Amino acid sequence: MFARALNGLACVEFKNVNNRRAVELGNRMFTPRNQAPEMEWVDIDRQVDMHGAMHRVRNSDLGLVHGEENVVLYGEEFTSEEGKKRTETINPQKFHVGDIIDVGFSMIGIEGNSKTISKAKLLLRSVTLLDGRFTQEWIKAKAMAQVNVGTTRKQLKKRVFDDDEVEGTRKKFQMMSTSADE
Repeated sequence: MFARALNGLACVEFKNVNNRRAVELGNRMFTPRNQAPEMEWVDIDRQVDMHGAMHRVRNSDLGLVHGEENVVLYGEEFTSEEGKKRTETINPQKFHVGDIIDVGFSMIGIEGNSKTISKAKLLLRSVTLLDGRFTQEWIKAKAMAQVNVGTTRKQLKKRVFDDDEVEGTRKKFQMMSTSADE
């Protein structure tokens, strides 16, 4: 579809990650104000900007805006007993490697000039957790293994010395020379 509108459009790039093909999705956190003069600033979720860096950009004079098109939505899908599906908002830290997710994205075409080729870019819009039980089971198993390792440590026995042993050792140390000139 884009190939008809943009002459010489390059396909979306596939990358090899650990011998598997992957598509790179990205998101611009900010839009230059001169490209979107009417765009209004959208509040940033604290879970996304835990250290306040994006908030500091808002209060700066960098000429950037975090608008609706820069927002990525994070959710988890639930199915009721009746089979109705609903999605609840979650924080991005709930996602783990190995989770089964649904990704929503927009595809934009960037027209090149005589020196560069036209490209198709994928902009991340939403990530929905469909099934995280495999990862959760792995996390629980790993935590249980650490607990079990901690409880199977061998306790060292305390040795009790009698007074004669202590006195004999003390005398031996006193007889040893500690000065450098002897």
